[in-house]
Amino acid sequence: MAQRTLSTRTTAALLGVLAGVALAATACSAGSSTAGARAASTGPSSGSSSSGSSSTSGVTAVTRSTSLGTVLTTASGMTLYHRTDESADKIECLSGCVASWPPDTVPAGATPEGVSGLGTTTRPDGTTQVTYDGEPLYTYAGDSSPGQTNGNGVGGIWYAVTVPGTGGSGRSNDGSGY
Repeated sequence: MAQRTLSTRTTAALLGVLAGVALAATACSAGSSTAGARAASTGPSSGSSSSGSSSTSGVTAVTRSTSLGTVLTTASGMTLYHRTDESADKIECLSGCVASWPPDTVPAGATPEGVSGLGTTTRPDGTTQVTYDGEPLYTYAGDSSPGQTNGNGVGGIWYAVTVPGTGGSGRSNDGSGY
C-alpha cells in the first residue's frame, strides 16, 4: 500500500510540474493580459564588436558564431532573442512570460556597449532593458550554456538576433528581417 501512495504522490507532482510548464509556454506565446504596455526608449548607441564582462560601463553584448550564423549574445555568451510582436515602446512579454524569457537588463542610466545598434527601453515595471535596433532583447531559460539557440522559432514569435554582415542570415531566421 505504501508503494501505491508514493506512486500517486509522484504522479500528482509530475502533473503539477507539467501544468506549470504548459501555463508558462502559453503565456509566452500568447502575450499577457497587459499586452501592449508602453515603454520609454533611448536610441541605439554605437560601439564595436568585442568581448568582455558585462557591467554598467563594460560590454553588454557581443557576437558569437552558432548553427544559425553569427548571433548577438550576452557578454557571457548566452544567445539574445527578440519577440516579433514587440518594439521598444510596446512590451508584450510580461508576468509569467519573463520566467522563460528573462529580459536582458542593465542598471538605470547605463549605456549598453559592445555592438553597434544597442540602446535601452524602460519596461512597464521600471527596469531598463537592452534593445538592438529598437527591439527589446531577451535570453531563453531553455538555453543552459553559451552558444545554444534552443529558443529560436519558439511559438513562431521568438527568434535569435542574427547580425547582418557577419555571415548570419539577417536579424533573425524568421524571414522578416528581425
